[in-house]
Amino acid sequence: MASSVPSMDEVESALEEGVEVASKHVSHPIKWFFFFVLVFTFLFAGPVNHVMGVREKPIAPQAAETALSQPPPPPPLPVESTPQFSPPPPRSVASTPQIVPPRSTIAASTGAPRGIELDFGEHGSIRLFLRPEWCNLSATYAERVADAGGRRSTLYRLEPGFLVQGRLFGAGVPTLRKTPKAPKLMERGEVGWAGGGAGPDFFIYLGTGPATWLGNPHDGSIWADVADEASLAVANTISLLPIPPTKPGQMHILAKALEVGVTRWAPVPAPPRLEIMKVAGATIDAEAAKCAERCHVLPHTELHGGVVSGGWGSSNKKASAAECCDACVRQAEQTPGRACNVWVYCGSPACGKQREECWLKRADDLWTKKDITFGTSDRWTAGTMEAPPPDHPARPQRPTAAEAHLSIVIAGTRVHIKLREAIAPRAAARIKRALAAGGGAGCAVTAAAPTPTWWGDPARPDGFGAAGRWPAGAAAVEGTLGPAFAPDAAAAPPPVEPGAVAVARGAVAWASSGAATGDGPRFFIALADLPHLGVSHTVWGHVVEDDLAALASVAAEVAEGRRAVPIACGVESRKYGSINRYPSTPVA
Repeated sequence: MASSVPSMDEVESALEEGVEVASKHVSHPIKWFFFFVLVFTFLFAGPVNHVMGVREKPIAPQAAETALSQPPPPPPLPVESTPQFSPPPPRSVASTPQIVPPRSTIAASTGAPRGIELDFGEHGSIRLFLRPEWCNLSATYAERVADAGGRRSTLYRLEPGFLVQGRLFGAGVPTLRKTPKAPKLMERGEVGWAGGGAGPDFFIYLGTGPATWLGNPHDGSIWADVADEASLAVANTISLLPIPPTKPGQMHILAKALEVGVTRWAPVPAPPRLEIMKVAGATIDAEAAKCAERCHVLPHTELHGGVVSGGWGSSNKKASAAECCDACVRQAEQTPGRACNVWVYCGSPACGKQREECWLKRADDLWTKKDITFGTSDRWTAGTMEAPPPDHPARPQRPTAAEAHLSIVIAGTRVHIKLREAIAPRAAARIKRALAAGGGAGCAVTAAAPTPTWWGDPARPDGFGAAGRWPAGAAAVEGTLGPAFAPDAAAAPPPVEPGAVAVARGAVAWASSGAATGDGPRFFIALADLPHLGVSHTVWGHVVEDDLAALASVAAEVAEGRRAVPIACGVESRKYGSINRYPSTPVA
């Protein structure tokens, strides 16, 4: 499809002539189409979304992909719904350091966490983790722009509370001609090239949840993460700057583009987990816990399909997700020809007028659809009459000790882990090779914190503060498996694993803070559901349920000062050999 969004050259030319860029499109007949789509969406968003299988959030954010048509952007986020963080202090242009390492170090830097900083002068700065495992070509381009110095980059488009868009450009730095498509879904705080192109026009996505309307996986290149909530708060504040009057459905273009300074930023020390919420406003799905095993519940998930008889949500309200599941069972028994096999329940405070709606649906070939996103909805709880296939990312994990591929022995506690080979085959293969090689040591637990009683409570502020909904470092055991489990430092940054899943209780994932740690050997074990982290971590294993309680006890001992970290640990496997085996304990 030809792009209906003007290029940066067209924007600058129109601004110089005092002409509003978007006015070029006012007379185009297609504007009436989008007008009626907008009216239809606002009038019938609730029921139509479920009949047509459309996600509950407005499709207006398509403006982020400049190769697509331009529905109107969403309204600004209410101030109270935006997580409150203290942004970093603004820096003057003169105080911005110009770090220019030798050009020869650029390619070699893939083995360490990489970052750049965007300086907006009085408006503050935004720190970015570069993600070479998503697109190394683009990450390297961003570093070269930083090395070039000066303030040639600009920001020219602001969609309030949703995205900021600009041009990343450095003197003498050739622009890219082609970059690979993203291997993942775009999530909150991620940075990609606009229009599905190869730059230099970029955008930072500020939406509250995953951008499913931009493709799954994303239909373009993604190459960086906003590094922390303070930087994300700066981006959101900039998106709310005054702009000239804009007609409905048009882009919001600044009268004068903001100059942007780009410098290198070293993300050290690298955190074990992302320091931004990939899903803002997430909570623990209390409704999911009420459901019986036969409901095959999928927390924080919306499933699509055709509405069956008696399944229209607005006239089929239920008191709980469990009752909604029961309604699906009864409908299937009474109407075998068009039986319900999917139920979707809205029990979150975010549901508003749709709260307690129970949608009963029929979905054929549900598990073959690639556009389903599991564990990222801030409103819906879903379930099916049949369990997901054994290797499907959505299948709940309840492994037994007999199914475990390896064990990590921590403070005398053996933690059995089953590898998730279907969704993380590369990690599983490397772990097996390391176990079979039988060499190396260095396994250690570096941090551990229990799950607070208020974990995920919607009454708490949505943030990482000590009194927040998701206190930093809580509900997890963090550590390293040792050098033997690290990726080949000399190799190019590896691609993302094929199975994107939410971090649920018992999940074992690689830490995700840049190339040096985003692919091992640093790991964490989730002691509770972590829905705010979205699907950006590589989940490669799952802990046996009986071992989680013992692991939580270790975390409590660390928090109470009864046990110090780091804690040496052992990695064992009967199937593949062992690393740093504990001689006093039998092999798993």
